[in-house]
Amino acid sequence: MDKPWSASEKKAARQIFDLAAANAQKDILRRHSAKKIHTADDLWTYELEIREWRKEIQTTLQFTYSSLPLCFALCLRKGWLIESNLAGLGDERIKQILSISTIKHK
Repeated sequence: MDKPWSASEKKAARQIFDLAAANAQKDILRRHSAKKIHTADDLWTYELEIREWRKEIQTTLQFTYSSLPLCFALCLRKGWLIESNLAGLGDERIKQILSISTIKHK
């Protein structure tokens, strides 16, 4: 979709993005609190997991208007957003995001 973002959509997009980022951080903290570290090997494995979590967040949460539809779609897929969080975006943009979020990836 090449339609320009309106001022109201830009404002909504920032709020949606910030919510997704906050939810991503909560998810990471939830994953962390579920970890049981008993040995040094557990700790080294956990270190690698933390690096993967950081990479996941950094690659998913990209705030450029051209990448936001994909970003929001991935956040929907990961549970960091729900459909109602997209309120404030145009109907066509929401349809695009929902369509992307349902595409099966290999």
